Amino acid sequence: MLRFVLTIAALATFSAPAAAQSFAFGWIDREGQETREGPHAPPWKRTKVQANFFGVPAAKSLSGPATILPHDPALPPATLPILTFGRYQKEECTGLMSKYRSAEFPDLPGEAYLRYVQPGQTRGAALVGAALVVHPARPAARTLPKQSVAAGDMPKGYPLATLEAAFDLSGGGRAEVVKVEYCCHNPAFTDAQCAKAGGRDGGARCAALFLKGKAGWRRVFMTRNEDR
Repeated sequence: MLRFVLTIAALATFSAPAAAQSFAFGWIDREGQETREGPHAPPWKRTKVQANFFGVPAAKSLSGPATILPHDPALPPATLPILTFGRYQKEECTGLMSKYRSAEFPDLPGEAYLRYVQPGQTRGAALVGAALVVHPARPAARTLPKQSVAAGDMPKGYPLATLEAAFDLSGGGRAEVVKVEYCCHNPAFTDAQCAKAGGRDGGARCAALFLKGKAGWRRVFMTRNEDR
């Protein structure tokens, strides 16, 4: 009888569906010494992460740990608990409801973020960079170098040039989530072709997140640059 009960329990555990994965576009920045110009400057004292989740039903809240995956694979991933989870808000400019729900986290631990120097220094020094936030937490997840992704690994119709970041959620060494940025008119267009296609309005840029499953790549989110 005991063996029968244990068998039923094991089957129930095995057949239980995995928790739905939620994603957020995030960014990591640092606080240090205040300057007269406004932006903070070294020495850096703390590192903060902010995130905007999409696709989470209005009646649902997220809690517990989430995994922070910086776009730069030189930075380590981190797991932090969600402190607060916001609601959809009406945007002042458009009067429409936002596509995002904000989440707050405690400080990111570790010296790696405080010592980090951006390649090329194209942005303010206080900004570490963009990140993907995954909930529930995926302890084995990591960011992959772009050069590890081949053209055949990309979603159909999206050239390698559109790849902004690639993520391995399971630790298997292959990209299972990719973020792409591309010309809204055609992902294969160059910047010049995109601007020409856009006419007076210029070349609109889009961003999308793709998740790979058994059936192949599935787009889980897309937004135009003016929506973000």
